[in-house]
Order: sequence, then structure tokens, then C-alpha cells
Amino acid sequence: MARSPEEYEREIERLQQSNQGLSALCREAHHRIKNDLQALAGFCYLQLSTCTTQEAKDVLLSTIMRMRSIALVHQLLLQGNDPSVNILQLAEGIMGMGVQLAGDEKNLSFSAEGNALLVNQKKATDFAIVINELVSNCLKHGFKNRGSGTMRLSLSEDEHRTALLEVRDNGIGLPEGFDSERDARLGLRIVTDIVKEDLGGDIRLISQNGTRVVITFPL
Repeated sequence: MARSPEEYEREIERLQQSNQGLSALCREAHHRIKNDLQALAGFCYLQLSTCTTQEAKDVLLSTIMRMRSIALVHQLLLQGNDPSVNILQLAEGIMGMGVQLAGDEKNLSFSAEGNALLVNQKKATDFAIVINELVSNCLKHGFKNRGSGTMRLSLSEDEHRTALLEVRDNGIGLPEGFDSERDARLGLRIVTDIVKEDLGGDIRLISQNGTRVVITFPL
């Protein structure tokens, strides 16, 4: 039996109300996750004053950056009107947080430019971790014993729907004879695993007037 126009209108209204309710639940979840991660990062930041070694301080700073980077994903999802995150906007926020944590004693600059690619929450979290680890490595190792430095991130897409993400710095570069399979620290191993296993991409490290990390991945 065919439905009347009034029944169709009532069904559409019911579905719209249901959709609004689900959207509100998602926004509330993003809000709570963001606040919880920021609170945990704040507690870790308070612990910095109790660290007696630089190694312990570095571990806490890395933890703080990881939590803040993932929290930023949920913050951007809250601000947007769809379930997508702009990778460039995410990268710029993470780079800014990294420079802020590095302190005023270093004169550091950064930029993020290129295509404004949109990804879902899962991929956005992957990229948040990848970009955070690359920025952290740059700040901890690339600019070690240097008072100034520059980080540049670029993002592009070709006609085959393959994206290229490049992070470059003008720091000290990779150690001579560096082998990523043998010498990579935890952060770089995390990046490599995510790029290859989760994003189905490839990663190259180039030491030339600093360090370049080139990541390609299918969209």
C-alpha cells in the first residue's frame, strides 16, 4: 500500500530528527575526548618541573605532543560541518604547538602549504601522529644546539590520486651513514609503520641542507 504525502513528510522529519540526534552525540563525544586528552596533557606538563634528567623531560614532552596532536583532530572535527579534517590545518596546528613547547629561547619558524586535502577521522589521527613525530624529531635532533631554524611542510596531489607530503628542515641533517632500518628511533619507527601499514604509502629520508622526509600515499 502506497504511503500518503503526509506519511512521507512525517518519515522525513523523523529521519532528520534522528540524524540531528546522532550528530549531537558525535559532537559531544569529540568534545569529551578533546577535553580529556588536553587535561591529561596538562597533568603531564605539570610533571615537567619534577623531572631530574633531560631524558625524562623529553619523554614527557613527547607524550604531551602526542596527546595534544590527537586532541587537535577532535577539535577540528568539532569546528567543521562534516566528518572530515583538513590535513594542512592539522599540520599547521601541530607545528605551532611544537614550536611553542620548544620555548622562547629558540628562534623557530614554520609553514604549511599546498593542497587542502580532507580525510576522515581515522586517517586524520594517523596523520596527526605522523606529523607530530616528524616535528618532534626535527625540534629535538635537527635543531639540537642551534638557536634558530625553519620547518616547512608541503602537501600536493597528482592526477593519479596519489598525495605527496613533505616535511623539510634546515637543521643538522641525518648522521653520516644513517640507515633508517637500523638507526631509526622510536618516533621514526612509528611514522614508518603508520605510513606503510595504515596509509599504504612509502617514506623516504633525504639529508641535504637539513632533513627532508618525503611520504607518498594513495587517496
